Amino acid sequence: ESGDTAGVGRAAHALKSMSLNIGAARVTVKAAEIERAAHEHAASLSNADVEALRALMTEALSALDECRAETMGAIGKARPIEDAPPDVRAAS
Repeated sequence: ESGDTAGVGRAAHALKSMSLNIGAARVTVKAAEIERAAHEHAASLSNADVEALRALMTEALSALDECRAETMGAIGKARPIEDAPPDVRAAS
């Protein structure tokens, strides 16, 4: 523990913003809690908070990886535009 509550607050704020961008709501909520505690210099800020955030981030990253795999699989199954029906080719 370094006691750098300002640094913890900045890191939590950045993580909160990034998690909002990707729709990781549970990460956003926990990061906001940690940010608020850091700004209030709360003694209640603990390693348990960090571990809870880490677990939520692991879940979010796993979900993103699944989404990426599904998207890449769909792209791999996509047909070339030349194989599409004429109305679809005309619309592109």
